[in-house]
Amino acid sequence: MKSTDLKVLHDQNFADNISGDISPEKLREVTDEFVDKSGGWGDYVNGNVVPQVLQSSQWTELTNDKASANTDQSFRPHFTATMFENNRVKLLGIPLGHSVTCRIALNVTTLSANTDIDVRVTFRNNADIIIFSQVIDHKSFKSAIATQYVDLYTFFVGPAIVDGTMAIEVNPDKNVNMLHSGIFITIP
Repeated sequence: MKSTDLKVLHDQNFADNISGDISPEKLREVTDEFVDKSGGWGDYVNGNVVPQVLQSSQWTELTNDKASANTDQSFRPHFTATMFENNRVKLLGIPLGHSVTCRIALNVTTLSANTDIDVRVTFRNNADIIIFSQVIDHKSFKSAIATQYVDLYTFFVGPAIVDGTMAIEVNPDKNVNMLHSGIFITIP
């Protein structure tokens, strides 16, 4: 609904000396339209502090049990019960065309010098079939190091993934230890 349409509804239906009170049906219609446009956020913090041991040259899906006391999904959008489930961003209920932004926090410990790591997101439909994957980051570590870094990824919900999931996967060229420490998901 466009702002001009809302203005017309306002002029036609809100109380004034000419038209009287707004009907319950119109109030419900306008309220639903506003609510459908509203988004929210969820912060899913991993309660597990033991990193995953990732083998070289293979894609591994990262885990996050979201069991930390700092996990907060009280401000999620009304149209979804959770935005993160079974280690994946859950897209069920998010309307077509909405944008989703994910702030992905990763703790990595490289075990040797000159280690390269690729991070990708993999989208699956509701039958758990991969629709597509996209590399979102490539990191090169010149020395053995323990560090945290953050990736930011935004996508739009399209027809192929509207009821699916998004997983975070990592492929190091040498063995590394990695912890998916948290994901902050926003839907404007």
